Amino acid sequence: MNNIYYDYEKLTESDVPDFSVAKVKPLTPSELFAKAHKAGMQAGNDITPTPMTVVGGGRSYFVGEGVCGFASIVIKPARGKFVQWLKANKNTYKHYYGGIAIFVGEFGQSLTRKEAYASAFVKVLASAGLNAHVDSRMD
Repeated sequence: MNNIYYDYEKLTESDVPDFSVAKVKPLTPSELFAKAHKAGMQAGNDITPTPMTVVGGGRSYFVGEGVCGFASIVIKPARGKFVQWLKANKNTYKHYYGGIAIFVGEFGQSLTRKEAYASAFVKVLASAGLNAHVDSRMD
């Protein structure tokens, strides 16, 4: 740990670091959602899924977007201004294990892209003090 020592006899006000909390205007629920969605879209577009080939019935299919699946962002506990705004303005549902979930509808069937979106979305929510996690499954 770095210790800062001062010669108090020669100390002036400009020598003392300002430890006051910066006054930052909190984001509105719509601004927070927009910020999280933007981060999610960036993450989903930036990731490269591992392609796969599905073989069956004497035919093979190339799937460039990788495995198919679903992803959601789960906020638990489901209370507060952001959750109330989500319920009123976005397509949400009650998660099986409690909380509220936001379905990731972007990126077609690509599980890799949906999970990247949801992970980035969750990071933004966590930075705003919300408890959230990713829920996903392969189809």
